[in-house]
Amino acid sequence: MIFINIGKVYMKKIIIIFCLISNAYFVYTQEYKELGSPFIHNYLPEEYPGFPQIWSITQDNTGIMYYGNNNGLTIYNGTDWQLIPMPNSSVVYTLVKGTDGRIFIGAQSEFGYLAFDSKGAYQKIKLRLE
Repeated sequence: MIFINIGKVYMKKIIIIFCLISNAYFVYTQEYKELGSPFIHNYLPEEYPGFPQIWSITQDNTGIMYYGNNNGLTIYNGTDWQLIPMPNSSVVYTLVKGTDGRIFIGAQSEFGYLAFDSKGAYQKIKLRLE
């Protein structure tokens, strides 16, 4: 009788250990989903127009990204890249989104904001401090 009770205790332990190991196996082998993981894509300098060194980054209200670099202002809308060179090839050091959503540009010896011309293309509007 004692032998039977000891066997039942060991059998229960073996079943519990087996369940834990098999449960861990099934949890580990589940398909990985990007739940809670941020989507990150690193772009190589050959993939976008502009200089590899980025001085500043901002995003407008529509989700378009703006990058200030040594070649000017690089704009990315999620599919296409566009480079807007600064006058006298100055470096864009600062980009700031104003409270009205306007993107202000601080470049070497330059200050202004980004606006659209009559064709819908970007143009830099220079501001002067007088």
